[in-house]
Amino acid sequence: MKAANLRSDIDEVMDRIIRFSTNGRVGEALVMVDASFGSDRKNIKGLDQWRFPEEMEAYLEQSIQSLEETWARRTGIADDLIPAGYAWYGIAEHSAFVAGEVGFGTDTSWPHPVLNDYADLDKLKLDEDNIWLRMVIDGMKYLQERSEGRFAVKLRGAMAPMDLANALRGNDLFLDIYENPDELHALLRFCVEAGKWFTSRQSQAIDTFHGGYISGTDIWMPGNAFGHLSEDASVMCSAETYREFGKPYTEALLEPFDRAFMHLHTAGVQAFEAVTELDKLQFFELAPDPKQPRGVEVYRNHFDLFKDSVMKLFITFDEIKENIAFLKQAKTALVVDTSSAEEAQAVVDFVRQEFPIDE
Repeated sequence: MKAANLRSDIDEVMDRIIRFSTNGRVGEALVMVDASFGSDRKNIKGLDQWRFPEEMEAYLEQSIQSLEETWARRTGIADDLIPAGYAWYGIAEHSAFVAGEVGFGTDTSWPHPVLNDYADLDKLKLDEDNIWLRMVIDGMKYLQERSEGRFAVKLRGAMAPMDLANALRGNDLFLDIYENPDELHALLRFCVEAGKWFTSRQSQAIDTFHGGYISGTDIWMPGNAFGHLSEDASVMCSAETYREFGKPYTEALLEPFDRAFMHLHTAGVQAFEAVTELDKLQFFELAPDPKQPRGVEVYRNHFDLFKDSVMKLFITFDEIKENIAFLKQAKTALVVDTSSAEEAQAVVDFVRQEFPIDE
């Protein structure tokens, strides 16, 4: 018998999320509050304090304990966040599953570029025994086994091919656009196959949850869905360059899937139109960047490009109230920082009233 889910109301929550994600209506919103108030992270060891891969399971046990403590603290907050575990070791494993050394900080990791010369392109291999592939896939399997029905397990997702090429090649990639375009296209073709290989193993490692998968960004998607992917390199190039070196390869990566979640940055508006030409992108988020307008402002200014999609927005309670008329034209998942359980529930109550999800 499965243990009780960390949310006693999970069936009600999933019924609402499924209706939201499949009914095609606008003016509806999910709401996910950050209820980290009162948390004490003194006993949480940073990523740079673990010996990987030897201590992978111990690290994941810490992650499970943290998840359980989070949901004990969130008891009674009736938002739309799904309890879900995550085999997350920073961002480096998004490319280290191919090759490369990984550096760690307290809260994330980073990859070191490995392709210093295109003469070494043929040396890039997809190896089932790669340490970082095993960390992700075996970590997901471990969490799935340990969940016992208490929580779901998220997909890790992947970098889009241009981002993966950027991680493997470093920022020399942006010189390659002009100096080595043929070699860069060859690398991007490899990155497509690498991304398919990586993501297929993820979906095989875990169970579906209510007929879909949960992305690393906490968004549930129905059916044959790609966890989530990033197009961060699009921030640093023109739309024309993205259409040549990004779009066709992301399109090829998504070919086996029905839908996907795309992570974009508010600093990358010049490429939004090109990115949204990809027809399988049904879910987006706008990650905030320094010295850029707020996400809701960027979304409003480019709404015509995103109006047929679900947009995950990092937004304040005041911004929700200030943008009610605009948000009623959209379909959004609203992520809101709160300072107390009372404020968290007030946000939830307000969103339920103003942006109801119809039966």
